[in-house]
Amino acid sequence: MLAIPNSLRNILVNRLSPLLRGCIHKELNSQKTVCPAPVAMMSLALSSRYSSTFTNMSLGQLWDGCSGVSNAGKKKGRGKRGSSKRVVNIHLGKRLGYSKHKKYIYPGLNANVLVGDNERVKMAVLEKEEGEDETLLALRDKFYKFARTKRFPLERGWSGAKLPGISAGVPDPHNEYNFDGFDSRILEFKTVSHMTGNLGRKHSFSALVVVGNGKGLVGTAVAKSSLGQPAIRKAKNTAAQRLQYVNLKENRTIWHDFHVKIGATRLIATPKPEGYGLVCHRAIRTIAQCVGIKDLYCKVEGRTKNIQNVAGCFLQGLLNMETHQNLADKTNYYVVELSPKYNVPSVLAEPSDGAVKEEPLEHFDLKRHYMDGKTLLRKGRKVRFYERLNSYHMQKINKLKFRNQHKLAIQRQASSIELM
Repeated sequence: MLAIPNSLRNILVNRLSPLLRGCIHKELNSQKTVCPAPVAMMSLALSSRYSSTFTNMSLGQLWDGCSGVSNAGKKKGRGKRGSSKRVVNIHLGKRLGYSKHKKYIYPGLNANVLVGDNERVKMAVLEKEEGEDETLLALRDKFYKFARTKRFPLERGWSGAKLPGISAGVPDPHNEYNFDGFDSRILEFKTVSHMTGNLGRKHSFSALVVVGNGKGLVGTAVAKSSLGQPAIRKAKNTAAQRLQYVNLKENRTIWHDFHVKIGATRLIATPKPEGYGLVCHRAIRTIAQCVGIKDLYCKVEGRTKNIQNVAGCFLQGLLNMETHQNLADKTNYYVVELSPKYNVPSVLAEPSDGAVKEEPLEHFDLKRHYMDGKTLLRKGRKVRFYERLNSYHMQKINKLKFRNQHKLAIQRQASSIELM
């Protein structure tokens, strides 16, 4: 109990908040006390508390109380994203009273109030010691600077530091069989979720991985897990157990054109001569490298961002390919190709049993046969702006009389008709 004079009581009550002021007035009016005659005193009961929630709980407990999830929410699986955040000590590497060149002593904050025989410590300004700044910077760099592991340019993924396109390593051995010479590539890595009756929305990771040895063996698989690395490892090992052989032409390209459609994704692939390279979708290029294809042109239309459909279209087309010998045995006709340089037909395959049909085929084309009558749309050459001018056409007419003169001169010299 504290005894407060009436003069101080009015000052104290006027400085309080309106809500607390009304409570005190109500309490004072309800009490009927008799004060001594010389000094009018009044008794007022004020509760003093030296400990509170902020002094009894740690910093982590306080943050959990305002940003955490209730017990009922934890049972339903909520608040999992917030629990994965890394706790950072914002005071690490910082000291109270230290400036750039000096340090200040504040009694009760960064120094003791009393020293020795109850001697009071006074505020002072001191010079910094040598090496203090370097120690603080080293401590900050240790906990705040995280150097990412640099990858060789050929080992990086499709874009940035994302996982698609990165090698997942050699698959794990299965039944004492080691996958030597095989490599795995991540085609897709994403977060998926589904609703459950008890746990609510449950999140997991999905990974699409392709495995191949670069010599015709290839396999793909999709796996899911609550964590990222287990999903990749599970998909890699499953794809290694689903290997299929793809027969390639000259061990570098496909045998013929093919057209495949899955869902809203359409794919058209065309074989190319040696040295052409891989001109195709980045997911198809990764699969082609695992299979061993070196020269290919591929066009993807429709849903090009659906990696699973794109990979499914390409693998389905590779597995459904047939060689020239298989085509000759199926149709009992010769498989003939016209040389693009000399326009001379050359026989690629003939029936194995020797029974060749004599009835001629009308308008039989391999591209139309394998692509179900579909052809790749090719845009014409863009007309230049100067080709519409009259001066350009007049210049072509003036050069018309000199056409092929240089080529004819070379032919005459080669045939010794005209001496040099």
